[in-house]
Amino acid sequence: MEFTRELSYGMAGADVRYMKEILLKMGYYDKSRVTSITNDKYLGDTRSAVKLFQAKHNCEITGTIDEPTWGTIIIASTEEDDNIQNPVLRVA
Repeated sequence: MEFTRELSYGMAGADVRYMKEILLKMGYYDKSRVTSITNDKYLGDTRSAVKLFQAKHNCEITGTIDEPTWGTIIIASTEEDDNIQNPVLRVA
């Protein structure tokens, strides 16, 4: 899936679901706290997962998936990265 728009809190769509699935596979969601990873809504748990990802990958920490963050997520999801095995989710 290509970047088509900036994703932020309150948005919904197939692109949101796609990013949520990638972030979940990489371990950026606290599975005990996440409400529903299978929906297409960008809520607080997604914003927290994005912020954690951005912090670990030296992106600007905004909680929004802009084009640079999108690209970094795609690249990170295709590489082996020992630093993302078990990150701790912190709600901001």
